[in-house]
Parts: sequence; structure tokens; C-alpha cells
Amino acid sequence: MGAGLVLFAACGLDSLAPPPISVSVVPPTASLLTSASQDFMATVANDPSNSGVTWSITECTGGSGVCGSLSNVTSTTATYTAPATVPPSGLGITATAVADNTKSFTASVTITAISASGQIAFISDRDGNLDIYLMNADGSGVMQLTNDPSNDTYPDWSPDGTRIAFTSFRDGNWEIYVMNADGSHATRLTDNGAQWPAWSPDGTRIAFNTVRDGNWEIYVMNADGSDPRNLTNSPDEDGSPAWSPDGTKIAFNSHRDGNEEIYVMNADGSGLGNLTNNPAADGGAAWRPQAVSLTGPNRLHEVPRRQLVCFLCGAAAGGRHCKHEPAPRLSIAEPSRRFEPTRSRDGVIPADPKRSTTTATL
Repeated sequence: MGAGLVLFAACGLDSLAPPPISVSVVPPTASLLTSASQDFMATVANDPSNSGVTWSITECTGGSGVCGSLSNVTSTTATYTAPATVPPSGLGITATAVADNTKSFTASVTITAISASGQIAFISDRDGNLDIYLMNADGSGVMQLTNDPSNDTYPDWSPDGTRIAFTSFRDGNWEIYVMNADGSHATRLTDNGAQWPAWSPDGTRIAFNTVRDGNWEIYVMNADGSDPRNLTNSPDEDGSPAWSPDGTKIAFNSHRDGNEEIYVMNADGSGLGNLTNNPAADGGAAWRPQAVSLTGPNRLHEVPRRQLVCFLCGAAAGGRHCKHEPAPRLSIAEPSRRFEPTRSRDGVIPADPKRSTTTATL
């Protein structure tokens, strides 16, 4: 009987052996642009000592100039920064358990080069819902930046090209978010319904549309989402804010005179003025950047500050009632009830002899 009791006790102790240690890393995969960064977080299961992990860059040979670098390293987190050039192959960010160095997890990282000719952010439903993508100026290097079951729309670049503001329904309401240019660190900026973000030229503020006061108004907030302020305060619809190149004025659409018109105001909401004032529907204001612009084959001229606002004339007007000024003109699309302008960063817009050009000066 004694021997039987000893055998039973031994079996009982064996069945209480602790489960093995395991490591996981979030995110398990990452797609980055050159010089971009990504935060990783590791979790070690079944480690009573809570010793955490050590971090390393694996599957890549060379120094930080070839493989990138790790910073802000703790026992559970690390930030990886990609090199300025694409490594010869993919690489991994490996978290190894301190309590058992035979247990680790490697997150796979893919790095894509930034085109020297610039990049274009755009929206697409190619994966079943609206997401934001990135591509090089020649259409190559397509990269998905958002991957959420809801819709993400209206991307707008920060002036320094490091971040993108956008509108998303991911929290059950249309709100404005901001993310890094590689899609990482998406952060919600608004919490009361907002759309159509527009960065100020100095990158410190974002103008946007919201119905939080019962109708569409234009607000401005700091780039971190703080201090939202109503600029328009009108009982009618105001929308599509567009900053002047020097950041002192904002052009926008308004229905306050009974039809769609283009207005301009100071950046604090003062100094309101109607620029179009005609029976047609006008909208989609787009300031001409302060840049050197082509006016003909191999000819350049300087664009004066706050010189032009380009807009679309309503179908009823046929372009006849728009103001034509003796200034360099921009080509614009034929009438549309959906005013969704695309801005050219260098101020060059291809001419189309079949379409009229219309300008307004301040």
C-alpha cells in the first residue's frame, strides 16, 4: 500500500509541471517605407519571473546603414527604424525570452523604397472596402496603408510628408485620424464627427468639416487634435476648406447665399468674403502653391503669394459668369456637382484646350 501511495504522489507531481514559455510579437508582420519606423511589443507567456525579452534584428547582414536600427528598447517593447535604402532581402525583428533563450518570435519586416519623384496617396476598394494606399508617381510600388474592415477616405499629406491625415468610420462614426506615411501609428484626433482634413502649410493645424453644431461647419484644430474651434458659425452649409500657401487664409464652399459659392476668410474665421457671387454652383477651391511654375516650353515665372484660387463653374453658368482676371491661368475640369479638387504640389496643371480656364484673385 505504501508503494502504491508513493507512485500516486509521483504521478501527481508530474502532472503539475508548468507549461512551456512562449513568445509573441505584435505586429507579427510590418511593411515599411525606407527610413520609417515601427513599434513592436512582445508578450512572454508562462514566465513567472516576468523577465521579458531581448530584442535583435535578424535575417540581415550588415550594420544599421544596411539593416536599420532598434531604439527605445525595453523588456517588452522596441522601435525599429528602417534604413535609408532597401536591404538586399527581408529581415526580422526577433524577441527572445530572457527566462529561456530557446524561446523566441520573429516579426517579418518588408521595406519599400520611396520614389525620388514623390508618392501619391489614394483610396481604393480593391480589397472589398475603402482603404488608403500609396504608390510612386509612376504608379509603381503600390502599398496598402490602412487595413480596416470599415472605410478610410480623404487622405491629406502633412507639409513635411511624414504623416497623413484621413477620415475613417472604424469607430462607428466618421472621424479624423492621422498616421505615419508608412501607415503606422494611426491616431484618432476627433470624437464628435468630422471629415475632410486639410493641413495648414506650417503643419501645426488641421482644418476640417463637422456637423457637431447641427450643420456643416469648418473647424480648425491643432495637429494633435486639441483646441477645436468653429471658424464659420453659419446656419447654412460650409465645406471643403483649402489653406492659402502662406497659411493666413482659408478658401471654402458655402451655401449661405442660396447656392454654392466660393468664400475666403482669414485663418481665424474673420474677414469673410464671397469670391464668386454668381447664379451658378461654384466650389472646389484650390490655391496655387508658392512655387516656380511652367507657363510654356522651358519658360518659368514666379507665382506671387495668394495670387490665385481656381474653381469649378456650375453647369448653368457654362463658364460665362466666372471672373476672368489678367493673371496666369490654371486649367480646370468641366462642371461637376461633386467638388473634389486634386492639388498639384508644384503648381503645374496640364492644359486642356477643350476646357475653359478660370481664375480669381484676391
